[in-house]
Amino acid sequence: MGWRDSILKVLKKNRKGVTLRQLRDQLGVKKGKEKQLRKELSSLLKCGLAVKVGKKYLLSSNVDVVQGRFENTQFGYGFLITSQGDFFVPRRFKKDALHGDTVEALIIRKGARGEARILRVVERKRKKVAGFFVWERKMPVVVPVERKLPELEVKKIPTEPIIQGQLVEAELAGKKCIIKRIIGDPEEPGKDIEAVLVHYDVPVDFPEVKIEEEAEELPRRDLRREVVFTIDGETARDFDDAVSIKKIRGGYRLGVHIADVSHYVKKGTLLDAEAGLRGNSIYFPERAVPMLPPVLSENLASLRPREDRLTLTVEMDITHGGEVRSYRIFPSVIRSMERMTYNKVWEILQGNRELRKKYAHILPALETMAEAAEALLNRRKRKGSLDFDLPEPEFIYTEEGVLLDIMPFERNFAHQIIEEFMLAANESVAHFLTAKGYPAIFRVHEPPEPRKIEGLKKILGVFGYRLEAEEVEVGDLQKVVEQAQGKPEEKLINIMVLRSLKLAKYSPQPLGHFALAKENYLHFTSPIRRYPDLVVHRTVKAALSRSAPPYSEKELEKIAAHCSFTERKADQMEAEIIHWRTVRFLMDKIGERFSGIIVGMGNDGLHVELDKYMIQGSVLFSEMKEDYFVVNDGWVARGRRSGKTYKIGQKIDVVLGSIDPYRRTIYLFPARQEKAKRKRKKRGRKKT
Repeated sequence: MGWRDSILKVLKKNRKGVTLRQLRDQLGVKKGKEKQLRKELSSLLKCGLAVKVGKKYLLSSNVDVVQGRFENTQFGYGFLITSQGDFFVPRRFKKDALHGDTVEALIIRKGARGEARILRVVERKRKKVAGFFVWERKMPVVVPVERKLPELEVKKIPTEPIIQGQLVEAELAGKKCIIKRIIGDPEEPGKDIEAVLVHYDVPVDFPEVKIEEEAEELPRRDLRREVVFTIDGETARDFDDAVSIKKIRGGYRLGVHIADVSHYVKKGTLLDAEAGLRGNSIYFPERAVPMLPPVLSENLASLRPREDRLTLTVEMDITHGGEVRSYRIFPSVIRSMERMTYNKVWEILQGNRELRKKYAHILPALETMAEAAEALLNRRKRKGSLDFDLPEPEFIYTEEGVLLDIMPFERNFAHQIIEEFMLAANESVAHFLTAKGYPAIFRVHEPPEPRKIEGLKKILGVFGYRLEAEEVEVGDLQKVVEQAQGKPEEKLINIMVLRSLKLAKYSPQPLGHFALAKENYLHFTSPIRRYPDLVVHRTVKAALSRSAPPYSEKELEKIAAHCSFTERKADQMEAEIIHWRTVRFLMDKIGERFSGIIVGMGNDGLHVELDKYMIQGSVLFSEMKEDYFVVNDGWVARGRRSGKTYKIGQKIDVVLGSIDPYRRTIYLFPARQEKAKRKRKKRGRKKT
């Protein structure tokens, strides 16, 4: 009998596992042959027949071992994402797993408080990182720009001199890294974005490609005499949607005209492959990394004013009650009359005389659009669609590019007009393709997990809100959000409801959209910046011409999974830059006082979000000298001596204590503590 079979036999017999010494004794292995035993054990671990937990070896079939994706958090602990559900991974059980790695883990506990222990890394997510070069404890390390990753020890210091804090590109080498090049000074304009693009391995340049227009199989309807225009943000450079409207008996006839990108980007071409690889465009404060080359995204396929452009139109008849009574989809050609912005449209609707006079030729259309959008919005709310009012930061720069201030981004009803029109068009196209039986990529948002809802119910109960139903529907959550409007806890309730939800994703199956309260939904309206929309356009054209579906379900499954991944990656990149720049902006404000709200807490301290700058910082219990605080149930911290409590959702004044510029972490302390410190110092001076 060979070594392998003998080892497996012992492991099968000892269900609780054996140490190397116990295994050696049971097999009668002599000390000189222990090396061969280790080699066989390593082979069994690698192929997954055995696992090592602590110092013991166990047969995989005797324990609950699964593979999954490890997701780290900035608080030290992490989560194992598997087909069986998500499991909490304590800091001590992470082993050497990095954020995004595929890992093998032992399930310690199942149920609502599931827990797992990482056994080994099956596959590293990344091969390289970008980060800050820092000397710490006389040891050179790279602190990655991705905050969820730990610092990496530098294996070999390069001959090229590197300054403390410089941004570098490094290659992973086991648990260490090797510096490949210096990116530059993080304070130099644009270097932060360059580092993030390098870290997430995003291609920026496009290969030289020849753009060939698609042969026209379907007749195009000429809409160049219609009142059609675009409404976008002030700094937008690509315009992929235009709108038109007219009143009809019983309601409105709304036209949503989307750039016909598929006319220029054929399936299977090099350009298509490049767009598919990127999956979506990425938007930073002053720079965009487009999915398509600028010749298309900013020119040929962009619906620029007073230029003929090819489009796919969704024409919908909408009742005064906001119901889409019927729709028609067809290829078209338009000529946008104006390039409008949200702020201009809002000012016009608010009665700005100068702008109303300047845009008198589209004024009736704008006022009718406001009516139709209100009807669509009211109907969506009646069906229970979930709307959050969580402000996003807007960066205000001087003409020289210096960050002047950070303000909450102001949304107005003009944003809502376009949002409602796009939602209606997307739902109509989803209905069309489903009715025709054509395989497509759908935008899905599955209902939240029961354990998440149970956790939400407990937190809501602290504030007197109730979710009575066992199976919570989206309308129940919307009622809670509405009840919290205007109250001190409004922001926290919004955050907690959002945290309880799953992430939206792409799928070849029409699984519905929970948050929007829609049974059938997809993305059609942004083919310049989202690859799934381009796929849907090709499918729509095939359905209109009654030709074979352009994609099989297997192809769509791969595209959906890839584009869900690239979307999450883009969100992470954009969030990293926003956080990074906010931290740099706050470096000059250390010692200043801010108001905030407690949005979470752990054993180490409170997590406080600053009201003005929409960024979180930590109030460490170790720095709160007046008492020893213990966290109960995850939402109340109580002082053992004083009984003083801090509750999740509580408003709190804090002082910006310090900032770690490399890990981009913010440390705060309660404002009243600063006063106490000052008083103690004064009393000390009097005594001397």
